[in-house]
Amino acid sequence: MTLSTHAQRRVAVMVRIAAELPVISITLPLRMASRSNVRGAWRAHAGTHAAQRRLAAMALAKHRGGLRSELVNGVLPVRLVRIAPRGLDDDNLGAAFKSVRDGIADALGIDDRDPRVAYVPDSETGGVKEYAIRLEFYAPVLEAL
Repeated sequence: MTLSTHAQRRVAVMVRIAAELPVISITLPLRMASRSNVRGAWRAHAGTHAAQRRLAAMALAKHRGGLRSELVNGVLPVRLVRIAPRGLDDDNLGAAFKSVRDGIADALGIDDRDPRVAYVPDSETGGVKEYAIRLEFYAPVLEAL
């Protein structure tokens, strides 16, 4: 069985993340819920997602230039960590970070599906009523990997 190029890139990124410390780490006080399990008025959820997107973009404002220059060097690994008392399954975890991914892409001036950025959603167990997200940026993975 052979892996697709996208899968090979993702594996290389996960190996890099496991072996190194992040170059940039930013923690934001956000409560990330699964978008697929949310109930209620769409307008309220749209406002929440827009605010999360703006906050992620603003948090990267001072790092924007350095991160943009890293896009030239290869694939930029970004680990998105949800900190909460209870975890989410992997498909809901990825969906919960959609607004944050959009905000990161806005800050970098790229499309959120740009292959030069590899997003790896992850979660950590926090204390009671402890909610946050951590954005970790790693050194680029060379395209040859």
